[in-house]
Amino acid sequence: MNPEYDYTKKRIYIGIDPGYDRVGVAVLERFNNLDNLLYSTCILTDKKDDKNKRMLKVAENINIILDIYKPEVLAIESLFLFKNHKTVIGVAEAIGVIKYLAGVRGIKIIELTPMQVKSSLSGDGHADKSQVEYMVRQILKLSNEKKIIDDELDAMAIALTVSAMRE
Repeated sequence: MNPEYDYTKKRIYIGIDPGYDRVGVAVLERFNNLDNLLYSTCILTDKKDDKNKRMLKVAENINIILDIYKPEVLAIESLFLFKNHKTVIGVAEAIGVIKYLAGVRGIKIIELTPMQVKSSLSGDGHADKSQVEYMVRQILKLSNEKKIIDDELDAMAIALTVSAMRE
């Protein structure tokens, strides 16, 4: 435990699994060493729309979430290898839009690799999705019956990782 850290202060963290087709978002409140999920969603854009319209929808939704929750830190998954170059360009653009929206508000931005997230939650940087999902559900006390879209679950894992890092 960090002796300089104020454990009595509530802190808000947002985890984002970036994209322009689907963007996972999770908002956590950390208080007294416990994480509480305040909000999560998967922003979906219409594949029939051009990329600019899809980016605008992502930006509008992220804007609203940042305005409502006013996080201390925004954690976002960094780009990793993609086979499709068109996809990687779109995801990079979405990351830029999201980082801009956080930056103009003075929100600290932390980029995390998938390996960092997996390692933080499971102790194994090569853990599979089911191991990460199990830990997210355990930590946040989410029922196994509740279906959660992968992108949303990934955002929860990212938010939990940054929350644990800040202590």
